[in-house]
Amino acid sequence: PVLHAAPPPVPRRTNHQYQNFGYNPLAALEWALTEITDNVLTHSQSEEGGLAQLNYFTQQHRAQFVVADTGVGIPTTLRQGHADLVTDADALQAAIREGVTRDTKLGQGNGLFGSYQIVRVANGFLHIHSGRARLEFDQELHVREENVAFGGTVVDLCMDLKNPVALDEALRF
Repeated sequence: PVLHAAPPPVPRRTNHQYQNFGYNPLAALEWALTEITDNVLTHSQSEEGGLAQLNYFTQQHRAQFVVADTGVGIPTTLRQGHADLVTDADALQAAIREGVTRDTKLGQGNGLFGSYQIVRVANGFLHIHSGRARLEFDQELHVREENVAFGGTVVDLCMDLKNPVALDEALRF
């Protein structure tokens, strides 16, 4: 008879493994990533879906993710519920405000707002490119119109995992 050894158990991460951070840094990162990827599924209307990439920079203790889709874009989506958003830059700036969504039956408008708040508290950055506009937050907020339109949305978020981010502090809805 052939004997097979059981595979070794998969180690589970616990909070004590994050003692260099002083908190579990993955909670805020997971929340933001979940919200942004859900936006692709709920709002983008992309036939191809989306793409997500997560990077961890060991030396700097920073995590970055990029989520992209080829959908209709944030400006087109938000104008369905907010006809007053004339420019694409207006739409991107509105997208990071609390409670702004195209339809309150589909969402609460907290995903991009909460992600922006997390980045503010966690000394990170948030870049959004959609339609003919680009939003950049890196301790200062800049929103500008672009000459070349992007058919879809790209969200690039990076946060410092050494900086304690309490979700209840960043996410005060």
